[in-house]
Amino acid sequence: MSRVCRQSLADAVRAARRAAARRLRPSHGRHPRLAAPQPRLAVAVAEVASGTLELSYQGTAALEAERETAVVAKTGGILVRLLAEEGDRVEAEQVLARLDDERQRLELARAEANLARLESEFRRAEGLVAQRLLAEEAFERIRSELAVSRAARDLAALELSYTEVRSPIAGIVTERLVKEGNLIQPNQPLFRVASFRPLLAVLHVPEREFGRMRPGLPVTMWVDALDGEAFAGEVLRVSPALDPGSGTFRVTAVFDDPSGRLRAGMFGRLRVRYARLEGVPLVPREALIEEDGRLFAFRVRDGRAERVEVQVGAVEGSVAQVLAGLALGDRVATVGRQALRDGVEVAVVDASATATAAPEAVPPAQSGGPPEASRGDGPPAREGEPAGAAADGEERRDDGDGAPG
Repeated sequence: MSRVCRQSLADAVRAARRAAARRLRPSHGRHPRLAAPQPRLAVAVAEVASGTLELSYQGTAALEAERETAVVAKTGGILVRLLAEEGDRVEAEQVLARLDDERQRLELARAEANLARLESEFRRAEGLVAQRLLAEEAFERIRSELAVSRAARDLAALELSYTEVRSPIAGIVTERLVKEGNLIQPNQPLFRVASFRPLLAVLHVPEREFGRMRPGLPVTMWVDALDGEAFAGEVLRVSPALDPGSGTFRVTAVFDDPSGRLRAGMFGRLRVRYARLEGVPLVPREALIEEDGRLFAFRVRDGRAERVEVQVGAVEGSVAQVLAGLALGDRVATVGRQALRDGVEVAVVDASATATAAPEAVPPAQSGGPPEASRGDGPPAREGEPAGAAADGEERRDDGDGAPG
């Protein structure tokens, strides 16, 4: 075959390949009927509905006894007998221990003997004064000595009573600090006694919450040591001053547990409810997408997804209050929203029919984003749990002003 024929054959093959490639390439514009139809994206939707929100502030605190004291010795001596042990319930003025009282008894006996002598002299002096056989000055001296002797007797009796160590309050002995036979010094602590009814929990609340906190607000506390059991209480007092160093103020909640299971030192998660919003539009949090501090949702209309910006206020568990962007009755994509784009066609299906993971939480925006609030039927999340749980020693605000505090 000549060189010219081989070149012509190669040109023909290349031309055929280009033609085949053009036939396989989708047509744009001239033959729209040949383009492959785009499949609709399957999504599950939820409706914006009216509901109720309870606004609250969340924090953590340890319980402490409102009445707690150290029982100290008012005099010194050898501890001869212990009459109470840790865990015992005691009454006010109950004797918890006794010290060696031999010296105090002797002092009292001497004071009483001296008092008896002076009382006898005073009675004799009264008769002599009546007969004008004793000067008035001598009589007044005897009267003064009698008063001093009575005071000395009373003081000796008081010192003797100090050998019985008594509890100043009613409560439970939480700690015993001494043993029998110890040499006790004046003002040395022997026991610690606390009353567990009521118990207090002190929250250090950011100053932005100052106008919301007031005595009487309902408080719920979930105690970790009791498997997260909830206990009801209320705000007892609100400090009128703020700490300039931390920018916080003290809010004290009180809890009265008739069952006696609460103990000082137990750690708990608290929720202070300060407002209730009724009849507000609510959207599921899983329908919201955050981008650069702004929130968006995909509204489903006429088989298409429409990307809209949403402004939210308070957040209650899995729902958020809608301030702008959506209306009652609007349907928003919840499952499958990650793959959506503005204007794409969608097919609405049941959430159970789509293979999805658990709905992801919407991160709070740095400013103007949805804060965490509480539904009121469950505790705030523990450390390490989702839903923006407050860390140990931190608190969180649940309203529409910004991210959790």
